Amino acid sequence: TIVGTFAVDASEIGAAEIANPTRNISIPLLAFYDCTTDAGAVLSFASGADTLPDFINSATDGLGLYIEWDDAGGALDVGYICAELQVPQDYASGGTFRLSLDKDAETTGTNTEQINTQVSINFAALGAADTDNVVGATEQEVNSAPTATYAVGDSVGITIYVNSGGTMDDAVFLLSVSFEYVATQ
Repeated sequence: TIVGTFAVDASEIGAAEIANPTRNISIPLLAFYDCTTDAGAVLSFASGADTLPDFINSATDGLGLYIEWDDAGGALDVGYICAELQVPQDYASGGTFRLSLDKDAETTGTNTEQINTQVSINFAALGAADTDNVVGATEQEVNSAPTATYAVGDSVGITIYVNSGGTMDDAVFLLSVSFEYVATQ
């Protein structure tokens, strides 16, 4: 117990001895839009016989929504979705997208669905995709690190799409997305 004034010599605790914190920026699902073509469009709340993912609202009031790439309706959902964020002022390093996903089934193991994430920095060409398997019909988190070099203030466009090692035969649900980075102390 210290009573009164307490001082630590300047040489006792230095900046190198204090860890930089890890932070997350949530990207709301409603910020995503169809970017399969340059025409762009708002994602639909009605799943149909097209190749675009859709917003699916919970049948129970208040439980929220997710984005679904379905495997039904005569056409597989292979469309791309996009959103943007700005690299925060406290950015120090890193840059990983955390995606929470689920599937309706695991119909055929050889047709495992894959989630792909690419980024564009300041409207330059998309970098190489980071591809992760979506395995089983349980909620899972994928840490996606697409090829990119980030800097404070950069405009980052994220593109997400689903494909399969064979023919897509399960619906994939995107439940949430965030950008994780190491911040300055």
